[in-house]
Amino acid sequence: MGPFGFDPATFTGPFLTFITFAQYLVPLGVLEVYLRTQERGGARSRLATAVGLVLLTLALAAGIFVVTLATWMPSIKRAFDSRKSIAGGSFCNDRVRRHRPGGSAISRLQGR
Repeated sequence: MGPFGFDPATFTGPFLTFITFAQYLVPLGVLEVYLRTQERGGARSRLATAVGLVLLTLALAAGIFVVTLATWMPSIKRAFDSRKSIAGGSFCNDRVRRHRPGGSAISRLQGR
């Protein structure tokens, strides 16, 4: 089991079963509370339902923001960065080959 209650190799586990049901049951429960409050709720219950919906909306917005920062922003930064990356090593290897006849010492050891 991984850290979140599922096996990443087989993609099975109790947490995934919980999420499968929760993704349908939680919105249906919120809708049920909203419809019951709208139908026969007093002022306090309508206010409590409105506050609950606002809190759920803020939690959803915060989750979208965190996922955007974690997954999309690195790709977007990489796409719009015009600087040449030296992480791949080709920049350094090109400079060594230009300045040393016969290439770099590492490439000579590797037989290139």
